[in-house]
Amino acid sequence: MNLLKTRVQQVDTELFIWCQKKFCRRSFYPIVRAVSASGDGWLYAVIACGMLTTNSAIGFEFFMACLFGFSLEVPIYIFLKNKFKRNRPADTLQGFIAKIKPSDKFSFPSGHTAAAFVMLVQIGIFCPSFALLASIWACAIGISRIALGVHFPGDILAGALVGTLCGFIAYGLAV
Repeated sequence: MNLLKTRVQQVDTELFIWCQKKFCRRSFYPIVRAVSASGDGWLYAVIACGMLTTNSAIGFEFFMACLFGFSLEVPIYIFLKNKFKRNRPADTLQGFIAKIKPSDKFSFPSGHTAAAFVMLVQIGIFCPSFALLASIWACAIGISRIALGVHFPGDILAGALVGTLCGFIAYGLAV
């Protein structure tokens, strides 16, 4: 098991370094930071409350699905972070400095990505005409976390999985 964990970490680190070398240009950082900041939570609240104020059954169901989704996602991602205690890239790679200060100590899974995918699921279900835009946005949030140097690619994949599962479970609870 330790050998598998070591190999996964090695592959993830190599992918992270490759992404940093190939795609992370200083000129993109203002855009990347803005994309990442859009996943801090405030915009989700604005969207959910905006849907709630439409005075429709769909708006209320959307709001409740989001509420349930985040109520599931947050404790799960916190549990996983504290269970795995995976160091962030700056704590793992000698000489590497992240472009932003991470919101917590551990890396796995990405909470920003998990939250983005909870919202993606709800938008995809309740507002399918915005599903493609929401998919691009959720993926961009995950990629921005790699570009800013606070997550490995595996953290993003795990966050997407956690968020997607929580989003679908929450939908089932809300309707």
